[in-house]
Amino acid sequence: EVIFVSLDHDESSFNSYYKSMPWLAVPFDEDDHGNNVREDLQGRFSVNGIPRLVVLNAQGSVVEENAVGKDLNSILIRANSAI
Repeated sequence: EVIFVSLDHDESSFNSYYKSMPWLAVPFDEDDHGNNVREDLQGRFSVNGIPRLVVLNAQGSVVEENAVGKDLNSILIRANSAI
């Protein structure tokens, strides 16, 4: 599953960019408990530049920290073999 996590600074930019995407996205706004999930994920995966493509396996472990420009098929095979 692909889930888009935006680092846009405003919701209008997020909506403009996300509307062309076919996959799920982490909402721009905070959740019901006041947590900013986007910022939490940015910190958890040490995202300091974009684009960034982090690949996780089904258990949530990082398989590839930055898959941008890499052979995604081989990364996905590696991710699925870790199940």
